[in-house]
Amino acid sequence: MSDSLYAIFKPLVDEGHNGTVLIEHASGDQAAVWLEEGRIGGIRLGDLTGMLAGKELSMWLSFTVTCCEQPQPMADDVAGLDTQHYMTLLSKIDEQTAKMKSEVAIDCVILKVTSFEMPGTKEFKPEELRLLLAIDGQSTVKQLARRLRIPEFRALSFTYRFCRIGLVKKIDAYSPLDQKTTASFLSSLTAFLAEQVGPAAEIIVNKAFEYLESDPRLIFKSEFPDLIGAISNHLEDEDGMAFKKWALESWQNY
Repeated sequence: MSDSLYAIFKPLVDEGHNGTVLIEHASGDQAAVWLEEGRIGGIRLGDLTGMLAGKELSMWLSFTVTCCEQPQPMADDVAGLDTQHYMTLLSKIDEQTAKMKSEVAIDCVILKVTSFEMPGTKEFKPEELRLLLAIDGQSTVKQLARRLRIPEFRALSFTYRFCRIGLVKKIDAYSPLDQKTTASFLSSLTAFLAEQVGPAAEIIVNKAFEYLESDPRLIFKSEFPDLIGAISNHLEDEDGMAFKKWALESWQNY
């Protein structure tokens, strides 16, 4: 995962590169950016092109990047944009993201404050209210953004504002399991399910993570309750009960 779109594009633009930059979001969405001597000659994200695609892309915070020196063919309907204007936008977002991440990370779990007194009047956008109502004390900012289909940068901005006014708090205790613990967790999970459902165990685990729009390589403790529910939905009643009992007892060790 890359930290910043601005950090990726700045040297390509400054050094006058040619080629295609392929960007894949953690959710699977893909974007393509065509460079001609350091100028962004074309950009596409789904059905969007030009600045509309650029603005949508600028909201991505979780992605992987592939740079191809030989540009891929660019369709006639793919619009470009004002490169310097776009770099200014990416720079501004980069600075804002760094400031917000110093207080609340996109991978941290957030919790609504139960007793909250807000002096004066505060107005909230509909998208902000959707995010606020979805906060469950178990999901990360990234997970909420995916679930609600809110661009990650805006979800982080909303959460940052909520934290600043004391409406929510972050839960630092919930952190992703390390690589060794993740491997042990997945191994024990698959082994238990294999005893119940045989070869279907791996399929059930993968479908559960897909349903949660999560990644089995990056598991948060806060995901355990949702993961238990998602897996149980694929099991018969007795198997489901046995799995819940096992999970609640075994996962306390992680």
